[in-house]
Order: sequence, then C-alpha cells, then structure tokens
Amino acid sequence: LLKAHYYILCPLAMRYADPSYALTIMAHSSIGTTPILLGLHHDLPRAKADLQAFLANPSLICELETEIQKILRMLDSPAALKVKVVFTALGERVKQDVGRKPMLRAVAADFLAHFVEAGRAGLRLDLETFRSELQTALGALAGVRPRAEAVVAELERRAAAARLYLRWISAGQISAFALTEPSAGSDSGGIQTRAELKRVEVFTHADGSKYFLLDGERKPLLDAATFDVTTTTSCDVAHIRREGDREFYEYYELNGAKMWITNGHVAGVFCLYARTKEGPTGFLVNRHAEGLVVGRDEEKMGQRGSPTNELSLTGVRVPRENIIGIEARGQVNALETLNVGRMGLCVCAVAMMAKILEQTRAFARARGMDATGILGEMAAELYAAESLAYELIGRADHPGTKSVRTESAIGKYYASEALHRCLRRAERVFGLEGVTQLHELEKHYRDARVLNIYEGTNEVQRFLILRDLVDGALPKWNEADPTEPVELADAKNRLRRAVRRAVDAFGAQVWQNPNFQPTMFQLAELAGYVKLLDAARWRTDWLTTVTAPTDPHRQIATACYETYRAQATAEMERLHAEFERDFAWLRQGLYPPEIRVAQLALWETPPAPVAPPKTTGSAVVVMTVVPVVSPRPRVAAGQLLETHFDFDPASWAALARTAGATVITVAPRYAEPLLRRALATGAAAAVLLETDELPADPHAVARWVAGRIALHHLPCERVWCGDPTLATVLRATLGGAPPVETVAAGTAPADFTVADFVAA
Repeated sequence: LLKAHYYILCPLAMRYADPSYALTIMAHSSIGTTPILLGLHHDLPRAKADLQAFLANPSLICELETEIQKILRMLDSPAALKVKVVFTALGERVKQDVGRKPMLRAVAADFLAHFVEAGRAGLRLDLETFRSELQTALGALAGVRPRAEAVVAELERRAAAARLYLRWISAGQISAFALTEPSAGSDSGGIQTRAELKRVEVFTHADGSKYFLLDGERKPLLDAATFDVTTTTSCDVAHIRREGDREFYEYYELNGAKMWITNGHVAGVFCLYARTKEGPTGFLVNRHAEGLVVGRDEEKMGQRGSPTNELSLTGVRVPRENIIGIEARGQVNALETLNVGRMGLCVCAVAMMAKILEQTRAFARARGMDATGILGEMAAELYAAESLAYELIGRADHPGTKSVRTESAIGKYYASEALHRCLRRAERVFGLEGVTQLHELEKHYRDARVLNIYEGTNEVQRFLILRDLVDGALPKWNEADPTEPVELADAKNRLRRAVRRAVDAFGAQVWQNPNFQPTMFQLAELAGYVKLLDAARWRTDWLTTVTAPTDPHRQIATACYETYRAQATAEMERLHAEFERDFAWLRQGLYPPEIRVAQLALWETPPAPVAPPKTTGSAVVVMTVVPVVSPRPRVAAGQLLETHFDFDPASWAALARTAGATVITVAPRYAEPLLRRALATGAAAAVLLETDELPADPHAVARWVAGRIALHHLPCERVWCGDPTLATVLRATLGGAPPVETVAAGTAPADFTVADFVAA
C-alpha cells in the first residue's frame, strides 16, 4: 500500500469520526510502526552490507595492524619526529573505512576508543600514554573480525524479531511510540531510561518448557521461533541462544520512565527508546513485560477519547535481538519516525480545517448571515495548507525522494497554526454561541491546542527549518527559476539573500545561538510561506491543465490561490520588515527586545544579607568619606565636578548596627549632605570635624575624634568604625575605653548593566 492510502483514512477519521479516533490510528499505524520498518528495511540491510564488505576484505585489518606497528617502531627510532604525519594519515583512513559506517563503528568501538585516546595523548605530547593506548588499540583490533562475524548472525535475529512484532501488530495488537520522558521532551538525545545487557542460562523443564532463574525464582521463557502471535503473554519471548549443549537468554534490563505516551493503556507493543552504553537505542517492548507499569489516563483538555499515559519501567527485560535497527541509532530512528508523524499531523490539521469551514458555512446560512469575506479567508488558507499536505504525501511515496524533513516541519507547524487561525475566524461567525457546548466549535478548540506540541513543538520545527536553510539549502541555493511567477521568484530570492546576509554576519550562530531565535525564526516563517505559495501554485497550475475553464473546481482553486497569494505576500512583507529591524540591532551588538525583556523579567537579584540586630545604648560611629564614581555629572559655580563623595560601605554598615548613635566624620564641608543622610537613616546627632582636604593620616583622625569624645563628653559606651586601620589607631588613642568595634562592608547587589544585553 502507498502512504496515500493511509492518508486517505486519517483525514476521513478526523473529519467524520473524531480526532481521538484518528489519533489512535496515527499513533498505531504511523509512529508506532514506522520505527520497526525503518530498522528492518533500512538500518539492518545497510549494517549487514557494511559488515559483509568488511569481512570480504581481510587485508584492511592487516594493513591497520601494520601501520600501528610501524608507528610503535618509529617511537624508538630517529624517525619519531615523523610520527604525527604517519598517525594523522592513519587516522584519516580509520575515519574513512571504519568511522563512517555505523555498524562497523559499533563493532570496532573498543579499538576506536583507544585509538582516539592515543591521538589525544599525542596532542598533549604525552608519548608514554600515546604508546600505551596505541598498543591497547592494536590488541583490540584483533577482536574486530570475530565480533563482526558474530554481529552478522545477530542482525539476522533482529530482523526475525522485527518481523515477529510486525506479525503481532497485524494480528491485532495496537502499537505505541514511547520516546518522551519527564526530563526530555522534544530532546530525543536527552533520554535517561537506561538499558543494561545481561545474560542468564536457560533450563528445560520435564514437560519441555523453558525457564531461567532470576534471584532464585523460576521465570518462564517462550521461544520466539514458535510463538503464537494471536496471543498475549507476560512471559519473556526470545530467541534462545545455544552454545554447545547449553542454552542462554541474553536481554537488556530497562529502568526509567516515559510520559505523554499516546495509546499507552491500549497498546500491546511499544517502540521504546533507552540509553545503552553505545548511545540512544530503540527497543521492541511487550506491553505485558514484567516490571512495565502503565499509569492512569491523563485528564486532558482535548482529545479526551485518546488515552495518554505514563510508563514506569523497573527491571523490564527486553530480549537482546529486540533492538530496533542497530545500537546508538535510536535518535536517528526516532527523528525519521517523527518526520512521518509530522506529515500525518499536517494532513489531520487540514481535515479539521475543512470540517470547521463546513460547519461555519452551515451556521452562517442557517442564521442568514453574510460571512462571505471570513469564509473566503478560511477557504484560501485551507487550500494552501491542503496543497502542501498533498505534496508531502506525494513526496513520501515518490521513489526519488531522499528526505522530507524540512517540508514536513513546515507542514506541521504551519497547518497546526493555520487551524487556530481558522478557529478564530469561525468564532467571529458563531459569536458567543461558539464557546458553548451548543456547537462543536468549542471542542475543536480543545482538540486543536495540542497539535502545536505533538511531534516536537512548533518552535522546534522552526529551529529545524532554520538549521536546514543554513546548513543544507544555502550552500547549493541558486537564483529562483525566472519562469516562475514573479511574486514567487522574488520571494525565494529575497529569502536566499536574507539567509546569506545572516550567515555572512554570524555564521553558525544564526541557528546555534538561542538568543537569536526571535530574529532568525522569521526566516523560517518566510520559508514556510514560500513553500506554501509554491505548493498552491503547482496545484493550481495542474488543475488548469486537466479541467476546462468553466469547471467550478478550477474557478474555486484559482480564486483561493489568488486570495492566499495576497495574504502571504502581505505577511512576508511584514516578516521582512521585522527581520531587517531586528537584524540591524544584532549587527549593533544588541539582542532583540524579546530577549532583553526576558532577561529583565528573569533577573535574579542576590538576596540581601541578613542584618545583625542593632546594638542599644549610646554609641559613636566614625564615618569615612571616600571619592566614588559619579552617578551623573555635577556642576557647581559653572564648573564640572566629576568627583563625587560618599561614606564608604563599611561606614554605612557600622551605622546600620546601631540605634540612636552619634556620627562623626573628618572631612571638608562638602560632607554635610552625607551627615544629613546619616541623620535621616537613624543617627541621633552628627558632628563634622571640618578640614580643607580629606585626611590621609589615620593618626591625626584618631586624635581629633578622641579629643572630640573626651572634650565634649559625648555619651559613648562603644565606638564603631568601618575602617580597620583607623579603628586600630583609635583603639590605641582611647586606651581601650570605650571599646572600638569594626564592621565589614556588606555585599551590595550586582548592578544591571547594558553589557548584559550585548549579543555574543
């Protein structure tokens, strides 16, 4: 069957049944099965071909061994200075013949690990470690060929396991895609569920049944070669491995959690992703496996008929051959699967738009309303989104298609957001009735909301589009075809030039720097409009070649295309203007306003230090005046005075420790405003010992302060001082009575500066 057959079923279920019904079909038939098909028909044949080519060329191992031995001999000879050149050349060959083939890379993992460590040691000029790692790599190289032979046999077991699960699904089991985790949503590389390979011996019971022992307890084991796929079981179903007269069961033990799993409690089969020592890996998991617990159905806003559940995995045993494809290819497998799922979401969003348009038109007719303009806008956007959905299906079925990653990302984000625009337009027709349960519109609102999140949020889709524009499209992007319509050719050329300018200015930071996203995502949206216009134009041109000028389908299509072209052109002009404005800010070293506002909103002021309790009783606080940076220019008597004075932080801290103290400072008359501030903050009295300049001699200051205390009989049980040098001298001058205490300055909150907004 073609994908076109499948994508006829999904929109019909969405439009004439219920989104929950359609979602169950999609999660089962699309993302719940595609990982198995990708592993069976793509990864495994490619891995087998790579290994067989390697085994057919025994000279490769011999040549690598010879080169490594040559390098080891060079280390003990006058040719040691040439080791770097020879090792670098060998590294390029290892990368070409081993490193670029995923399965061969996994088979030679031990050799590659030590070879890479040898290279790192060489860069550090650590020749002893270089020699040791190279010798270890040489020893590991001898085991690569036997392991490759064993893996070829293992690949056959994996293919058999994949076919078993496909038969199980064909027999009626519903499948589900289990990727998302509590700590890893759209990040498929961040999964934390762990898988550890284990091995136990298998025994045969008197009645011929198989079992193995786990912590002294018998566990039944069913042979996958004879398993009846029309039944369900909680027993382990595996290919039993025979070595001589003994039998063994090899399995991965999975521990972790998954969440937001569609079809969770109705599924019998999971395509589940966990992290092995090689990296993220896909597994085929029996829903009834021991240790796998499916949580309750989540209470959701919409699509309530579709079960969504959390999975808990505690010591779940998964047969070794149940790996999907090969180890460490789980992230690639999941992302390719999500590309297929995004096409399905695009198709289903379009089906919901068609249903809403149909219901809105019926409501307007029943009420005698003139909603022609609103219905026309809805029909035009539906036509464009539908055109892209049809193109995606055609590309998926075309044998020459290499990838639809960018197109499916555009389809998913655009169609889901177009659906919300369609709902808002319909709401203008329904009015208040639209938000009641008298009509299905309020349910459409609830069902549609999550489409922006499924299969990677729409922000993730924009990120993927932007990255593909920079790394994939731009290097081979030429001027648009001059035979295309002028508006479309101009739109493509303007987008290409905008992407080129951005890359010339910032390089890979265009898509790597998250603070650039408010600006650069506008390029992704421009690409979306260009793609929608292109798809709608091709569909319209095709209709004009197969229909007569009087055909109503042709007339409607032409009108919808022209209406959408005007809408898209206006939106592209707006996006270009906003991009130019924000791009100019980035060129000046400033992030766009969204980032600056976010930084202000998220700014965390360090907590103020807890002030110690204030002392009671009479006290004198000696305040020290210091020059500080002026907060603003000051003018006095027609002269610009850049120097500004204040009490030092330690003096203010000392004043804060006392209640009703007398403050004394030795300074010129310009310290009077500071003393008034001290009185305003709680001082009982203030004394200025006036001088012509700020005193530099602490002994002189100590004599003046001590004299003031003694001669004027200031009430003083304790003297507080922020300057530790002055406190020491003053303590000696007063002879220890009254006692002199010092206070350290508190930590002031960090200032918020313009530098925090400067683009990296």
